[in-house]
Amino acid sequence: MQDQEIIFSIRESGGAKRKSAQYIFSTHQGMMHMIRTKLHLSSEQIKDMYADAVSIVIWNIETNKFKGESKISSYLYRILYNKSVDLLRHSTTHKNVAYLELSENRQIPAEENLERVLETRLDVEQLKSIIIQMGPPCNNIIIDWAFWGYKMTEIAERNGLENADKAKKKKYTCMKKVQALLKSKGFV
Repeated sequence: MQDQEIIFSIRESGGAKRKSAQYIFSTHQGMMHMIRTKLHLSSEQIKDMYADAVSIVIWNIETNKFKGESKISSYLYRILYNKSVDLLRHSTTHKNVAYLELSENRQIPAEENLERVLETRLDVEQLKSIIIQMGPPCNNIIIDWAFWGYKMTEIAERNGLENADKAKKKKYTCMKKVQALLKSKGFV
Protein backbone atom coordinates (compact mmCIF):
# COMPACT_ATOMS: atom_id res chain seq x y z
CA MET A 1 0.00 0.00 0.00
CA GLN A 2 1.14 3.51 -0.77
CA ASP A 3 1.09 6.19 1.95
CA GLN A 4 -1.67 8.16 0.21
CA GLU A 5 -3.89 5.04 0.08
CA ILE A 6 -3.31 4.44 3.76
CA ILE A 7 -4.09 8.06 4.67
CA PHE A 8 -7.28 8.05 2.61
CA SER A 9 -8.56 4.75 4.00
CA ILE A 10 -7.81 5.68 7.62
CA ARG A 11 -9.75 8.91 7.22
CA GLU A 12 -12.58 6.95 5.59
CA SER A 13 -13.01 4.84 8.78
CA GLY A 14 -14.69 1.47 9.14
CA GLY A 15 -13.29 -1.60 7.42
CA ALA A 16 -10.85 0.38 5.28
CA LYS A 17 -9.37 1.97 8.39
CA ARG A 18 -9.00 -1.41 10.07
CA LYS A 19 -7.22 -2.88 7.02
CA SER A 20 -4.78 0.04 6.84
CA ALA A 21 -4.14 -0.04 10.59
CA GLN A 22 -3.35 -3.74 10.41
CA TYR A 23 -1.07 -3.07 7.43
CA ILE A 24 0.87 -0.39 9.34
CA PHE A 25 1.10 -2.60 12.43
CA SER A 26 2.36 -5.70 10.62
CA THR A 27 4.62 -4.04 8.05
CA HIS A 28 6.85 -2.04 10.41
CA GLN A 29 7.44 -4.46 13.29
CA GLY A 30 11.17 -4.59 12.48
CA MET A 31 11.48 -1.18 14.11
CA MET A 32 10.88 -2.79 17.49
CA HIS A 33 14.10 -4.82 17.33
CA MET A 34 16.22 -1.82 16.27
CA ILE A 35 14.93 0.43 19.03
CA ARG A 36 14.85 -2.32 21.65
CA THR A 37 18.52 -3.08 20.97
CA LYS A 38 19.50 0.59 20.85
CA LEU A 39 17.73 1.55 24.09
CA HIS A 40 17.98 -1.77 25.98
CA LEU A 41 14.25 -2.18 26.52
CA SER A 42 12.48 -5.39 27.47
CA SER A 43 10.41 -7.13 24.81
CA GLU A 44 7.22 -6.26 26.73
CA GLN A 45 8.18 -2.59 26.93
CA ILE A 46 8.90 -2.28 23.22
CA LYS A 47 5.71 -4.14 22.28
CA ASP A 48 3.67 -1.70 24.40
CA MET A 49 5.50 1.29 22.94
CA TYR A 50 4.98 -0.04 19.40
CA ALA A 51 1.24 -0.53 19.93
CA ASP A 52 1.03 2.99 21.40
CA ALA A 53 3.03 4.46 18.52
CA VAL A 54 0.88 2.79 15.86
CA SER A 55 -2.26 4.05 17.63
CA ILE A 56 -0.84 7.57 17.72
CA VAL A 57 0.05 7.46 14.01
CA ILE A 58 -3.46 6.30 13.14
CA TRP A 59 -5.03 8.95 15.38
CA ASN A 60 -2.79 11.68 13.93
CA ILE A 61 -3.63 10.66 10.36
CA GLU A 62 -7.33 10.57 11.20
CA THR A 63 -7.30 14.01 12.85
CA ASN A 64 -5.07 15.60 10.18
CA LYS A 65 -2.17 16.13 12.60
CA PHE A 66 -0.01 14.06 10.26
CA LYS A 67 0.71 16.40 7.35
CA GLY A 68 2.40 13.89 5.06
CA GLU A 69 5.71 15.75 5.16
CA SER A 70 7.49 12.44 5.72
CA LYS A 71 6.76 8.80 4.99
CA ILE A 72 4.42 7.07 7.42
CA SER A 73 7.21 4.63 8.30
CA SER A 74 9.57 7.50 9.22
CA TYR A 75 6.84 9.16 11.25
CA LEU A 76 6.09 5.90 13.08
CA TYR A 77 9.79 5.34 13.81
CA ARG A 78 10.15 8.85 15.23
CA ILE A 79 7.10 8.42 17.48
CA LEU A 80 8.21 4.95 18.62
CA TYR A 81 11.71 6.16 19.39
CA ASN A 82 10.48 9.23 21.29
CA LYS A 83 7.93 7.21 23.29
CA SER A 84 10.63 4.68 24.16
CA VAL A 85 13.01 7.40 25.33
CA ASP A 86 10.16 8.95 27.35
CA LEU A 87 9.50 5.57 28.94
CA LEU A 88 13.14 5.28 29.97
CA ARG A 89 13.17 8.81 31.35
CA HIS A 90 9.91 8.24 33.16
CA SER A 91 11.00 4.96 34.71
CA THR A 92 14.25 6.43 36.02
CA THR A 93 13.09 9.86 37.19
CA HIS A 94 9.37 9.63 38.01
CA LYS A 95 8.87 6.29 39.69
CA ASN A 96 6.07 7.55 41.94
CA VAL A 97 4.24 9.85 39.51
CA ALA A 98 0.85 8.68 38.22
CA TYR A 99 0.62 8.22 34.46
CA LEU A 100 -2.79 9.77 34.07
CA GLU A 101 -3.92 12.89 35.87
CA LEU A 102 -7.52 13.95 35.37
CA SER A 103 -9.39 16.43 37.52
CA GLU A 104 -11.64 14.74 40.10
CA ASN A 105 -13.63 17.92 40.62
CA ARG A 106 -14.90 18.19 37.05
CA GLN A 107 -17.72 16.05 35.68
CA ILE A 108 -16.76 14.91 32.19
CA PRO A 109 -19.31 13.41 29.80
CA ALA A 110 -18.60 9.72 29.15
CA GLU A 111 -17.65 10.17 25.47
CA GLU A 112 -15.33 13.11 26.15
CA ASN A 113 -13.85 11.18 29.06
CA LEU A 114 -13.03 8.15 26.89
CA GLU A 115 -11.47 10.37 24.24
CA ARG A 116 -9.29 12.03 26.89
CA VAL A 117 -8.20 8.68 28.24
CA LEU A 118 -7.35 7.47 24.73
CA GLU A 119 -5.30 10.63 24.13
CA THR A 120 -3.34 10.43 27.38
CA ARG A 121 -0.32 8.39 28.27
CA LEU A 122 -2.46 5.71 29.87
CA ASP A 123 -0.62 2.43 29.50
CA VAL A 124 -2.04 0.29 26.70
CA GLU A 125 -2.31 -2.72 29.00
CA GLN A 126 -4.35 -0.74 31.53
CA LEU A 127 -6.73 0.48 28.84
CA LYS A 128 -7.02 -3.02 27.38
CA SER A 129 -7.80 -4.35 30.85
CA ILE A 130 -10.59 -1.82 31.35
CA ILE A 131 -12.15 -2.60 27.96
CA ILE A 132 -11.90 -6.36 28.52
CA GLN A 133 -13.56 -6.03 31.95
CA MET A 134 -16.65 -4.64 30.27
CA GLY A 135 -17.17 -7.85 28.33
CA PRO A 136 -19.21 -8.28 25.17
CA PRO A 137 -20.92 -6.53 23.53
CA CYS A 138 -19.63 -3.35 25.21
CA ASN A 139 -15.97 -4.01 24.55
CA ASN A 140 -16.70 -4.73 20.87
CA ILE A 141 -18.89 -1.64 20.50
CA ILE A 142 -16.33 0.67 22.16
CA ILE A 143 -13.47 -0.66 20.01
CA ASP A 144 -15.55 -0.46 16.83
CA TRP A 145 -16.60 3.10 17.64
CA ALA A 146 -13.55 4.64 19.34
CA PHE A 147 -10.71 2.97 17.49
CA TRP A 148 -12.00 1.74 14.14
CA GLY A 149 -14.49 4.54 13.56
CA TYR A 150 -17.36 2.38 12.38
CA LYS A 151 -20.69 4.11 11.81
CA MET A 152 -23.62 3.17 14.06
CA THR A 153 -25.25 1.12 11.29
CA GLU A 154 -22.04 -0.89 10.91
CA ILE A 155 -21.73 -1.31 14.68
CA ALA A 156 -25.32 -2.56 14.86
CA GLU A 157 -24.65 -5.08 12.12
CA ARG A 158 -21.32 -6.25 13.58
CA ASN A 159 -22.82 -6.73 17.05
CA GLY A 160 -26.17 -8.27 16.19
CA LEU A 161 -28.25 -5.22 17.11
CA GLU A 162 -31.47 -4.37 15.26
CA ASN A 163 -30.54 -0.93 13.97
CA ALA A 164 -28.36 2.17 14.41
CA ASP A 165 -30.62 3.59 17.14
CA LYS A 166 -30.24 0.42 19.23
CA ALA A 167 -26.47 0.58 18.68
CA LYS A 168 -26.42 4.23 19.76
CA LYS A 169 -28.36 3.43 22.96
CA LYS A 170 -26.09 0.48 23.70
CA LYS A 171 -23.01 2.63 23.10
CA TYR A 172 -24.34 5.19 25.57
CA THR A 173 -24.85 2.47 28.18
CA CYS A 174 -21.36 1.12 27.49
CA MET A 175 -19.82 4.59 27.80
CA LYS A 176 -21.42 4.94 31.23
CA LYS A 177 -19.84 1.58 32.10
CA VAL A 178 -16.43 2.83 30.91
CA GLN A 179 -16.82 5.96 33.00
CA ALA A 180 -17.66 3.89 36.09
CA LEU A 181 -14.67 1.58 35.54
CA LEU A 182 -12.34 4.54 35.04
CA LYS A 183 -13.64 6.13 38.20
CA SER A 184 -13.27 2.90 40.20
CA LYS A 185 -9.63 2.63 39.02
CA GLY A 186 -8.92 6.24 40.03
CA PHE A 187 -8.42 7.62 36.51
CA VAL A 188 -11.30 10.12 36.74
